[in-house]
Amino acid sequence: VTLLDPDLRAAYTDFIAASKMPAPLEGRPFDFDDDEAMKVIVLMTDGENTSSEVVYDNYKTGPSPIWKATDGNYSIFHPSRVTNTNASTICASRPFWVPHLSVWHSRPWNGVTPLTTDCYQTTPTVPYVNTAVQNWNAIWQVMRVSYVAQQFYVRALGGSQSTYNNMFAYATDTTQMNAQLQSVCNMAKTSGVIVYGIAFEAPANGQTQIRGCSTSDAHYFDASGVQITTAFRAIANNISQLRLTQ
Repeated sequence: VTLLDPDLRAAYTDFIAASKMPAPLEGRPFDFDDDEAMKVIVLMTDGENTSSEVVYDNYKTGPSPIWKATDGNYSIFHPSRVTNTNASTICASRPFWVPHLSVWHSRPWNGVTPLTTDCYQTTPTVPYVNTAVQNWNAIWQVMRVSYVAQQFYVRALGGSQSTYNNMFAYATDTTQMNAQLQSVCNMAKTSGVIVYGIAFEAPANGQTQIRGCSTSDAHYFDASGVQITTAFRAIANNISQLRLTQ
């Protein structure tokens, strides 16, 4: 729907200038009411909406407290484990939790266990080597929210798994996702976009949602097996007929 919205015209121009899009697409997307244009969406699913987690914005990007060593193991800094009473208590603090060893260290894991006499330094005099802070987006590429909550927080600090899950992300339930889908479909149809729907061996709720998104029942196909070919052929023929009519 976004790619068909004329408000995206400036982005198309930028893509063309960067040779990321063919030059003949200059001036697109056309206006919704352009008599020379026909906007079509073919929406297909073999499933249905299911509840999912969405990470809060402040945990999507930027540096995390999690470090990754060159040996592939991780550690995490917990400021609550630093005792700032005086220089001695700061030195004795062990604020880096190392999950694969289940221990607290004076510095982030870098493949070598520090000496028990090594001080924690608020500002290290020598930069840490063989380990680096990870950005949140890098963390979510390799770990689930539940894993981060359990391994880096619950095991280290105790407390509830759900508490830390909720700290990072919120759940969008199926009812809300279905409503959002229908809202977007209705927006497209109100703007004159023709929406074809294909439920390919989808469960009942998936069929219901795709049918509701389609411009009409005549634009909806419940297909299985080789019927998918027939559905796409029918859609192609119908689009061709509409273009000839216009």
